Amino acid sequence: MIDQKKVSVTKLPSFKREEKTPKKVDGKEVKVEVDAKQQQAESIELTAKALANANGVYEKERDGDFHVIGTLQKDTPTTITVKVPTGVKSYKKRKDFEYDDETNKAMLKGKMVRLEVKKNQMVESLEMDSQDQ
Repeated sequence: MIDQKKVSVTKLPSFKREEKTPKKVDGKEVKVEVDAKQQQAESIELTAKALANANGVYEKERDGDFHVIGTLQKDTPTTITVKVPTGVKSYKKRKDFEYDDETNKAMLKGKMVRLEVKKNQMVESLEMDSQDQ
């Protein structure tokens, strides 16, 4: 559904599911890549929000680092606080913490943001992706 309207797109013969996308995605938020020329679906994948667990974690790396998606509640010089399905999570900022280059810090509160968190529970970066809003 797009803007509360059901949308149907035919698949290209070369259509593929991204690695973490299950066969059944009914009711889940997905991203579909459509070929501009043929107007057919090339691929489908679950969004970060659809992949996230109750703590907002949507990706874990082998080294223990992880990625969180949640609604920004508070951003101080030392901590970032986001709302996730189980409640509110706060992470301390690393000394080398950075915002994504395209992120407008003044407009972040209340927006869905993505955090890159190191295994020591310190946040390394924050970004806002328009597809999450």
